[in-house]
Formats: sequence, C-alpha cells, structure tokens
Amino acid sequence: MKLNYLVPVLGVADVQRSIEFYRETLGFEVMNTYEPGGKLCWALLKCGDVRVMLSLSEPGQKEKDVLLYFYPENVVELHFVLKSRELEISDLRVTFYEMKEFDFQDPDGYQMTFGQHTHDAPTE
Repeated sequence: MKLNYLVPVLGVADVQRSIEFYRETLGFEVMNTYEPGGKLCWALLKCGDVRVMLSLSEPGQKEKDVLLYFYPENVVELHFVLKSRELEISDLRVTFYEMKEFDFQDPDGYQMTFGQHTHDAPTE
C-alpha cells in the first residue's frame, strides 16, 4: 500500500480569517473554496509543496480539531487491506466533491480519512 501525500484539515471558527492569516503570515495561496449558499465553509491552501485544508467547525464542535486526510495510490485496495486487519473502519463512500473515501480513528482518537479522486456517482 502506498500513500502519496497527507493534508491536515484544521477545524476553524472563521475560514476567511484563517485564509488571511495563512496568506499574510506564511505566503499561502488559495487553491479552492467551498461556499454553499454563499457561506465560506472550506478552503484548500498551498505554499510550495505544503497543503492545508481549513474547515468551518460545526456548532458545538470545538475549533482546533485536526483531521488527517491521506491520499493513497489505491483507496479501494487500502480499504480492503485495513478491513482485513479487523480495524473499525467506515465503508467506502463517494462524496459530492468527487472523492472515494473511508475513515477511522487512530488509538488516540485522531480521525484519519483516506481518499482518492473519482468520477463515480455520490453514495446516497
């Protein structure tokens, strides 16, 4: 199994404020955003080879949550391998943002999501 790269997903109180901080302080640029109903909820930033995702924290969810988003070479194969090790992992799903993914938690409770781009229809 091969993992190509990892992008941390940071839970934040205000995505725009965080974008401005990363731009002005560290020189990041915005690669993509998600604004359902005109509300900025998510952004992907990059600076050189470094990527970070900013995700608006849900009400009642504490900011500073960290999710680790891995991009494996073959998400279906990796899911099969990890499932065969009897780990408690989610089923594979296809998201509206065109990723085939699954997740589970490490022993310390950090959420780890593994995803690969797909053109399959989203899971219902």
